[in-house]
Amino acid sequence: MADTFHFELISPEQTLVSADLSEAVLPGQEGDLAAMPGRALMIMKLRPGILTTRAKAGEQQYFLRGGFADVGPEQTVVLAEYAIPLAQLTGDILTDEIAQAQQAFDEAPEDGRRISAWDRLERLQALKERLALK
Repeated sequence: MADTFHFELISPEQTLVSADLSEAVLPGQEGDLAAMPGRALMIMKLRPGILTTRAKAGEQQYFLRGGFADVGPEQTVVLAEYAIPLAQLTGDILTDEIAQAQQAFDEAPEDGRRISAWDRLERLQALKERLALK
């Protein structure tokens, strides 16, 4: 079995990562998932959170608003709604993300969408507290 797989992190603005990795930890809707060489095929929905990539050159982290991942044994592709390197995440950016989530919750037309918006809002608020961003 190979010890690396090809990984791509793509946002609407740019491709942030296109590299061979040993592991990528994805913030899945149902919990974090480690994409690794030989991983079974799956498509997963991503929640707001931190995506971590690991390669021989080191570890990198990115903030994601959400999106989808196509995970496979030789390649994983993440299509993010919005993504930036974690080092670029500021309190103002996260406050804006929280405001957008609050607005989505307030304007949700039915219970299913309200639950989804509430989940996103809670996850972003918890992330802001965890990262201690002002």
